[in-house]
Amino acid sequence: MPKSVLYPALLAGTLLAASALAAASPSGEGGALPGPQPIATGLSGGMLTDYDDLAEGFKGTELHHNGVTYREVNGIGGVFPDGDTFTPDDVGDELIIEDAGYLFDDFPDFGSTPNVLTFGTTFMPGPNLSLGALVQVTLALDTPATAASFEAIYYENGPWGGIQLHLDAYRNGVLVGSDVATLSDLGDRDNLTTRTFSVGGATFDTLHFHATYDGQPSAPRVMIDNLRVTPEDALFADGFDGAAPLLADYDDLTEGFKGQSMHYQGATYRDVNGIGGVFPDGDTFTPDDVGDELVIEDAGYLFNDFPDFGSTPNVLTFGTTFMPGPNLSLGALVQVTLDLDAPASAASFEAIYYENGPWGGIQLHLDALDGGTVVASDVVTLSDLGDRDNLTTRTFSVKAARFDSLHFYATYDGQPSAPRVMIDNLMLTP
Repeated sequence: MPKSVLYPALLAGTLLAASALAAASPSGEGGALPGPQPIATGLSGGMLTDYDDLAEGFKGTELHHNGVTYREVNGIGGVFPDGDTFTPDDVGDELIIEDAGYLFDDFPDFGSTPNVLTFGTTFMPGPNLSLGALVQVTLALDTPATAASFEAIYYENGPWGGIQLHLDAYRNGVLVGSDVATLSDLGDRDNLTTRTFSVGGATFDTLHFHATYDGQPSAPRVMIDNLRVTPEDALFADGFDGAAPLLADYDDLTEGFKGQSMHYQGATYRDVNGIGGVFPDGDTFTPDDVGDELVIEDAGYLFNDFPDFGSTPNVLTFGTTFMPGPNLSLGALVQVTLDLDAPASAASFEAIYYENGPWGGIQLHLDALDGGTVVASDVVTLSDLGDRDNLTTRTFSVKAARFDSLHFYATYDGQPSAPRVMIDNLMLTP
């Protein structure tokens, strides 16, 4: 039996009820389903596909629905990080709607309950679930778009560490945008994690979501939810055609402290930290411990190890310290507010931060607010495998009909916390 089938789609090491764990061990992966059925929401932030209006089960190898054709699922062989290989038959070529009700008990901030999209050969009837194998899938858009995002949940560490997941955007076959994540490779047992993939800043007509290891196709276990596509001709809330997104990459700024408030590329950054809080081990910190400054850090050395993160050399961090030159220091982030010069319908940025070790269990939140009311949120819980900490990356993104400020902040068990964080490539879509 090929190794790819020997990795059961169990929610490894997680919080599911014992009955759910017992049922979540299928004989194969992936299933048949030609793509999700997007739901029109009327939001200026784009068309939402949450799959919740679809019946669970196989949907074929191709599906056209609501402006998107899902096709070319898997269909190629490849390799796993341990050197084992797989064939197209091992991973299957169908799109699958999976009722993942049990998943949302443990990941309430992921997607929208109950349905998700997965791939390959198998699904688990009812609220149990199986994460299918994803080598590749293509989404051909009926009309060009300027932004797209979706939430993904997948295994990392264990046998999956080092695999890369890529979201590429194409216009007439030419690559115009990309987002990539490298799966954590701490060994030991695998675990589930979530990430939002997003592309924007250019016009595109096709999306390609695919997995590689060392440049060759690979097949991690993946499910996606809440696909949002913003058409090129979308009208925004105030009635004008959408302008191009505004990118803040910080690379035109000089390295160093920028004070407690800074205006840059359409946003005023303020209210940095300024409160005390707790760490997961019970230790506490004061406002003075974490500082309250905005810091531009030349992180040149970072990009040697994370070439797909942000844009070299500068990043934004927070707190009390920076390292002159291409060395770097990740500052403490308790909170920061961004007031926007003009209302936006979408925002995203890339973040790099420590997880595991003393940081495990902290949550990072991005809230979008309109007139002080939260209208959209994105949140991640930092991996808590113990042992030594490690750096990881994630794209945070929010979309709504309109918002005028962003709040990026950290909590642990409902109280303020202070993980070490840097951000880059803030993108604001009017």
